Order: sequence, then C-alpha cells, then structure tokens
Amino acid sequence: PLKPYADPPITPGVKRGGPNLDRIPEYQRIGNISDADFFAARYATAVEYADAQVGRVFDVLNNTGRFDDAVIILTADHGESFDERELWFDHGTTAHEEQLHVPLIIRYPRGEGGGVEVDALVGLEDVMPTVLDYLDKKLPDGMDGRSLLGDGAAGHPVLYGESSHCKGEAVLSCTPKGAGGKEYAVRTIERTTMRKVSAEGVAYERYDRRTDRPERSPLAPPRADGTDSGAPPPLTWDTDDAKRVGELEGMADIRDAMDLDPPEARKPKDQETAAERREREQLQALGYVDQ
Repeated sequence: PLKPYADPPITPGVKRGGPNLDRIPEYQRIGNISDADFFAARYATAVEYADAQVGRVFDVLNNTGRFDDAVIILTADHGESFDERELWFDHGTTAHEEQLHVPLIIRYPRGEGGGVEVDALVGLEDVMPTVLDYLDKKLPDGMDGRSLLGDGAAGHPVLYGESSHCKGEAVLSCTPKGAGGKEYAVRTIERTTMRKVSAEGVAYERYDRRTDRPERSPLAPPRADGTDSGAPPPLTWDTDDAKRVGELEGMADIRDAMDLDPPEARKPKDQETAAERREREQLQALGYVDQ
C-alpha cells in the first residue's frame, strides 16, 4: 500500500538521517529522509488531492441538479501531528489539539445560514443528531451527541478526548505500551487539562485555550501552598481544576476496566489467515499498529 506521505520527487538538499529520523515512525519513512519541511510539503500535496476529489463529488451534485437540496458535511476522523511533539507526522499518539481538533463544515440546502463561524466545543458524535434534527426526525434516546441547531449551536460545556494508545516507538515517553499509556484530555472554552503517564508516574498539564490554542506551553504547576510557581499567567489549581482531574481519572478507570488489548497483541505472522495478513498490512501502512 502507498504511504500517506509518499509522493516524491525528492528535492536536492533535503535533510537526511540524524536524530530526527527516529522521530518519524517506520511506516511513514521515505528512505532516510528526516526533513520536517519535506514531509509537511507531502502532507499539503495529499490535502490538495483530497480537495480535488471533494470537488469531483460537488461537480456530480451540480450536474445532476442535487447540489442545492443537499446537506453537505465535511469533517475528518482525526488530525495529525507534524513536529509539535515527540513523534512526528503521526496520529493516535496524543490527545493534544493538533490530533483531536478536526474541521466540521456543514452546508445546508440552498446555503441556508452560510458564512457563520462558530467557536464552540463540538464533536463527531454531534453529526448524526444534527442531520436527524434538520430532517425533523426523532433523536434516539441515550445519545451522547447533540444537535448543533438552535440552542445546540452553543456546543458542549465540556468535551472529552483521548489518544489511541501508547505506541511502541522509542522516542515516546508514555508508559505502559498499549491502552494503559493513553493520554486523556478535558476541554472547556477556556482550559485544557490533560493526564499523561510516563516512567515518573501520572502527571497533569493545564493549557490556556484563549492564549495557547495549540497547547504548546503548559501553565505553571502549583506550589505546595497552592500558589503558582511564577510563570505567567498566574492561574492556580482551583476547584474547577480539581473537578477536571477527577474526570480524567474517571476516564482512565473506565478504560482500565475494559481491559483493552494493545493493538500489537495479535497472532504470530505464521499463524495468520490471508485475510488477517492483508488487514494487518493495511493497518500498518496507515500507522494504526506497529511494525
């Protein structure tokens, strides 16, 4: 299968080898190229290709007279880390903004409400309720998602997220490998609180989403007396922080109780059926299981 970033030509002078090569997962590598700009350009090419395919769908809708009556939703199942974290050009490794924040663009028939941009906490779980609501269909009971029409346009007051698992990459500090090393995140409009596990134990990080949306600079941890250690902005572990930490621990407890097998827990290759082998190779090509 084709690698997601594989679309040379390779320009002269591209950086190769060095310590940064270890930051690129095996399935993503093209030779010994370790140049972040090279991979970012390949990603942009893939986005342009995907955009062209969406255009082809729009052309069919236009040419068949169905575009004006269509509800069109553009979104994605996950984002992608470039060189923000320990592992480059990968997804599933963290619960940070760049991997969990995806586009959600809804075009209603005849462009109703067009041009409105909403900065609200919403998720993929809200897509189905929104479509059903627009079609004036009854929403099933017990849904986590909510319609984004009417009052629902305000989104969720709190949004929860998690990584896929702790992958078997040497550069990653998460532990243990598999589901036990997941990262968890709780987001409000103003704050992100994260739970991470490394060899040093469980640690919590807070980010100010108003001034640091990419989540690159954790807020200062509190001192023993409950005051911050000095780095601005001077926010403390208040009652809301304690509530978020409790929610993060609850998420971890639920996953532990599920006793999830790590994606690497599979049959030896010589015991696979032909279908299992093809599935494993396809998942490896996409980075969902380790080599």
